Amino acid sequence: AFFIGIEPIFVQVGLDDGTPVLVGLAVMSTAALAGYVLYQRLRRGTVRPPWHSPARRWYLVAGVSSTVGLASYFVALTVAPVVVVIPIIQSSPLVVLGLSAVFLSRRLERVTWRLAAAAVVVIVGATLVSLSG
Repeated sequence: AFFIGIEPIFVQVGLDDGTPVLVGLAVMSTAALAGYVLYQRLRRGTVRPPWHSPARRWYLVAGVSSTVGLASYFVALTVAPVVVVIPIIQSSPLVVLGLSAVFLSRRLERVTWRLAAAAVVVIVGATLVSLSG
């Protein structure tokens, strides 16, 4: 949680120093991959590439979506300050909630008013913390 909290500040500093967006994405993705492979090695001993999975199409869609999202995040930080970008990004629980209601069956995820209220509380709390700093 600590590193997730300070990550936008380091991204903003890097972008302010003139680091290109693609370089930042490459560093972030490589660090994430190294961390994941290390975790898998320590946990299971082997790493199975996702392209051997029957759900590889979904892995491809998830990878492309994640890349577009990270690129958008970096571009947003190049044109706006962190205190503007992060509260917008923190609205993602509402997007996830809406997509869950539309695309997931009731058997997998039931979207209730309590779940929606919890998402709103998380967003309001995170926004207040971001704006008070």
